[in-house]
Parts: sequence; structure tokens; C-alpha cells
Amino acid sequence: MWHSARTDGHILFSVFADTLIALDSNLYVIREKKQNIIFRDHPFQPVLRTSLDFSPCIPGWTLISDQSHLQLVRNQTPESPLPIKFSRVETWHLSLLGQTDKKWVWQPGSPFELWADSVHIHPNKLVLFQDQGIVLVDTTLKATAFPIRGEKRLLSPHFTYVLTDSVWQPIGADHRAMIQKRNGFWWNDTSLVDSSNRQVFMQTSHRERTLIGDSVSILHPNFLLLRRQGKNTLITSTGAKLKLFKNFKFSLIADTLIAVSMDKGNFIVTISGRKTKLNRTITAVKGVSDGLIMAKDKKRFGFVDMNGFIRIACRYDSLLPFYQGLAGAKINNRWGFVNRDEKIIVQPHFQEVLGPREKLYAVNNDGKWGLLRTDGEMVLSCQFDAIQPSALSGWYVKKGNWQGWANENGRVMI
Repeated sequence: MWHSARTDGHILFSVFADTLIALDSNLYVIREKKQNIIFRDHPFQPVLRTSLDFSPCIPGWTLISDQSHLQLVRNQTPESPLPIKFSRVETWHLSLLGQTDKKWVWQPGSPFELWADSVHIHPNKLVLFQDQGIVLVDTTLKATAFPIRGEKRLLSPHFTYVLTDSVWQPIGADHRAMIQKRNGFWWNDTSLVDSSNRQVFMQTSHRERTLIGDSVSILHPNFLLLRRQGKNTLITSTGAKLKLFKNFKFSLIADTLIAVSMDKGNFIVTISGRKTKLNRTITAVKGVSDGLIMAKDKKRFGFVDMNGFIRIACRYDSLLPFYQGLAGAKINNRWGFVNRDEKIIVQPHFQEVLGPREKLYAVNNDGKWGLLRTDGEMVLSCQFDAIQPSALSGWYVKKGNWQGWANENGRVMI
């Protein structure tokens, strides 16, 4: 028996079936053996019976699949799918992107439908490569066309390009090495590094092709490692340089921050080239949260600030990043929570911690799970066998053979 319920717990309807799936706020599919029944609001008012599989996609759209192809259908007319058949369908910022045997289609079936030979999908941008140029789509789904002018260049779906002085140039280094031509690499948006014949040349819009070293490694769009005559130099995208000694190691801790370990000690280097030496007891650093950098001595964890000063001593078995002023801290195999002043807000008596999500942590105390708010207050006592974040919001909770749902405030609604 499956039930459809509102988030306040009110049951809308119940039905016997193998599976009940919500395609939209009032559109459902019942799967019973090999038969699928599509209906609105009530199972006794079917819209369509079919052997094809229906699954939710983005708001307003449903994905239909058979053994060989995918199709899209509007939820208003589930009986009339789009005629285009896809081998693959992606979602990007609540828009659809389908791949046919030869082309890609963005927003199929809409007034903004666009076809492309290939695409580059990035969290903050979508690039469509067409015969006449490139279409760049931002996260607001605004599309901007960049037509090809002058000499036609080979356009790769792995890069993002912009037109400058009638020449296409790759920008936004999303990969460790931007290969534009044989033995060539682009680094950031202006500099070309040419490693032909085991030598490295740099050419920018402001100077001629210049020999700068013997080999090069792109660590990140903002950091470059150059080797010349057995010596190593770290170069930032702002042009700052740092000479490195033997036995060095790198650890990227933010887009504009890199940690360098050398025989002379451990340092934090910013994109501007500012070098900060860490306390000699620090052996490693990683991610930044709330302006503090997680640090480690030989065995234990703490936090240092951007100037390298120890703000929370390395005395914890493990740490979680700060979130809204609290960080999970593990002492003697038990988790508690401390604030930026290292005051213990929640005593360490949890074996496991999940999250945070929606200002809540899921915590395990002696095999039972509950929900802890980020200000340290227990909003759901440790009484459940399992708690996991749900797909969209809130948490799934389980006790014995029963399952339910708690909202983003930790209140059990179902």
C-alpha cells in the first residue's frame, strides 16, 4: 500500500501498487508489474496506460524511456511526447539538454530551443558549439551568441572561448592543462605557454614570445610551477613569483590560496604572492571555512588563520569545517562541537555526525540517531535507527520497520 501525503502529514490518497511515483504536484504514475498507469490527482482517473517507463525530470517535464531511446513529454500532455528521440538527457539549472545520434538540443520543445554540434557543461556556464560560432548560456538561462570572425579556429567542447581581436581564445581554466595546439597550453585568459622542443615560451598581448624555462606544470588556473636549470619557481596568475627549495609539496586549499611544504617549513601563498610561514608544528593544511584554515600536526587537527597564527590548537582527533560558527570536533572517538573561540558548545558524546544540512546535523549516540541544530540544541532526540537527508529537503527517519519524514526544522511531519 502506497500513500500520497502533504508535508503536514495529511493523506491525499492510498493505492496498492509495486511503485508510486510523483511526476508533478498533481501527476502520478503507478507501476504494477509491467504496466504503468498515469493519472492526475486520483488513481481512479487514469490519463494513460503504457508499458513505457515514466520518471520525473525538471518541473513541468517527464522523461519516457524504452530499451533503446529516451523521449520528453510535458506534464500538461503526458500522452503526447516530443518527436525527438535521445540517447542521453541532462539537466542544467532547471533546463533540459538532450543528445541525439548527431546533435545536442538545449531546451527542446520550447521557444528557446537551440541545436549544437557539441556542448561543454560546467556548473556556472553552458557552452553550445555551432557551425557559425558559440552560444554561451549563464545560470539565469540567458544565451549570448559569439559568431566566428576572421580565421576559423578549431572549437573544442572541453574549453570555453571568447572572441578578442578577431581571434578565439580559451578562458576559464576548468582543466589542469588547456591544450589548444600540439605542444601548447593556455594558462589563465591571456598567456600562452609553448612547451615545444622541451622548452617553455610565454607570449602575451604585451610582449613577444619569450623563453622562460625548461618545463612547466599547471597546478591550477591561478598557480603555475616552472622549472629552469634545475630550479623551481611558483608563479601566480597575478605575476607574483616564489622560489622553491628541494623536497617541496603542494596542497591547494582554495582557488586563491595554496599551501607549500619545503625543508625550510610550511607556507601559505596567496594569489597576490603574499607568503605566510606557519608554525613549525604544523605538518599539513587543507580547506578554508569561516576564514580559518584546517591544520594538522603529526596526528591531530586544529585551525590557523590567514596569517598563520594558531586559533584552535591541534588537539582533536578529527575536525569538520566551520558552519554558522560551529565545527564538529572529535575527542577520544566521540564527536562534539566547538565555536571559533574553542568553547565547547556540545559535549563530545556522539559516535557519528552527518551534515550539516539546512542548519541541522544528524548525530548518532550509542546506535540511535537524532537531529542537532547548528546552535547546539537537539531538535529531535536520538531515538531513530537511521536518519538520512531526503532528495529535496528535510530528512528521512526510520524506526524499526517504519519510515517517515522530518522537515528542515527537524519536526517529524510523516
